[in-house]
Amino acid sequence: MKQGVEEYIRYYHHEQVHITLGDLTPIKHKVRCLVVLNQASIGRVMRGESLDT
Repeated sequence: MKQGVEEYIRYYHHEQVHITLGDLTPIKHKVRCLVVLNQASIGRVMRGESLDT
């Protein structure tokens, strides 16, 4: 049974697209969010702004 649960969790996070996430899988949505945050941080550094705020 444990293997079945693990397979479902893998499917849910890596393969099943979610309408609420813009038709992305949860993993792809998280990666997209991290990329956007990273780009915003790079922009702040390039403008000489602090990342502390």
